[in-house]
Amino acid sequence: MKIAVIGAKGTVGGALVEHFGFLGHDVLSVDRNTTHKLKDAAAEADIVFIVTLPIEGVAFLAAEAASVMRPKTLLIHGTSVEQPVHDRIDIQKILAMDIALCHLHFHFRPEIPLSRTLFGQHITLSGYGDGVCVGGRWSTWIWEQFVPFRSIIHRLKEDGEHDELTAVSQLIHMVVAALVSETWNHFSLPIVQKAAEIGGPPCKLLTRAVLRTGLGGRVTESILYNHPLAPRLLGVFRRTLDYIEKSVARREQDAINKLLTKGRTIMESVNLDSWDDSTARLARLEADTNQTCFVFCFPPEKNSAGLLARVLKEFDERGVDKTTTVAQVNPDGGCTFIIGVREQNVPALEAERAVRAYIS
Repeated sequence: MKIAVIGAKGTVGGALVEHFGFLGHDVLSVDRNTTHKLKDAAAEADIVFIVTLPIEGVAFLAAEAASVMRPKTLLIHGTSVEQPVHDRIDIQKILAMDIALCHLHFHFRPEIPLSRTLFGQHITLSGYGDGVCVGGRWSTWIWEQFVPFRSIIHRLKEDGEHDELTAVSQLIHMVVAALVSETWNHFSLPIVQKAAEIGGPPCKLLTRAVLRTGLGGRVTESILYNHPLAPRLLGVFRRTLDYIEKSVARREQDAINKLLTKGRTIMESVNLDSWDDSTARLARLEADTNQTCFVFCFPPEKNSAGLLARVLKEFDERGVDKTTTVAQVNPDGGCTFIIGVREQNVPALEAERAVRAYIS
């Protein structure tokens, strides 16, 4: 397939150019200051994939591309917000040209940034025209490009479901990260650092990743400024904070619990159970990286597997609850074993002493 990626110099565009190139497609990269221009590339391509910013300019680019595309081709709109573009694109005019139209959006997660990998990305998909329906030619093609890389595709209706998903899955994390950042700004640096050490990362993995990398700041602004549900989401934040403030002033009993109960009652127990399992894994990982692990470095030895067995035996014989075992080869030919434990206790310390005794 010949694929024109519009916005090829951006984060998402760059990832797509690399991905489609790896799969053996002929990729035409289109952006400012590229050899390929929009209309020339669109006229050649079997598929035009638009992932450019600013969002408000996408409708114009889609119309320009469609005006020169051949029949039986596919136009993919892949920017972050569907509804504003959906309102401005003349869908029936595009379909009358025998061009299929697809909304395909990556719901990036801060712990799996799209700039690094397409593995594990959640993708929402909806579309119009021949071949985009379930089992159709283009639908099958899209599945083949992403599902083998463990991407998870969610097929949506064409009634704005994507907008609601974006608001709940992406904007909440970003807005909370901004609240955390502003809160830090009102306390001294030593207090903030010590609080993070004691309490762990704020809001755990998602918000921490946003704050650590600055990922998604511009994207968040684009979504907030263009998203039809942004005022509704921000209104929920404002009313909730106002309710909490008034409850504190009145010393109202169970005010926070009432808020939390609302969320628990609408979510299926199976989802909550899976979240518990995931949270438990993250808690173990955080414990391992927060001094609740033992690191043993051994000089070069022929039987590393046997050595690891001896190390594990010391912990197992004492009934230590291990959470993580990592074995790696050092540049000098030796090896390092990292043993994570659920908690530091006397048996764990005894096992550590026993292992270190035969290291030395």
